[in-house]
Amino acid sequence: MGKAADRFFTIGKTGTNIVGNPQLAADSFASKRALLCRASIDPDLLDQLATAASAVQFVSNPVEKLGHRWIEQPSRVGQPLSLLSIGPFCTSGSSP
Repeated sequence: MGKAADRFFTIGKTGTNIVGNPQLAADSFASKRALLCRASIDPDLLDQLATAASAVQFVSNPVEKLGHRWIEQPSRVGQPLSLLSIGPFCTSGSSP
């Protein structure tokens, strides 16, 4: 996995952790409107997600006034990533 300086967060099988100072991520996003997420996903989890993604079918999903987007059907990768990156699983590495 990359150096902590290369990451603002890590996503593992048990949840997401904030790495370092969240203000640096906020400042970077404010100035560049994007974040580099190099090596943020645990390699074992990434392998599992890649295996799951290889069996996913994608379908067109209309988006009003924009066109359409391709979504996985059924969701085998997107929903687990969403769950791991939000809510009670997300910690800053320190006790409240």
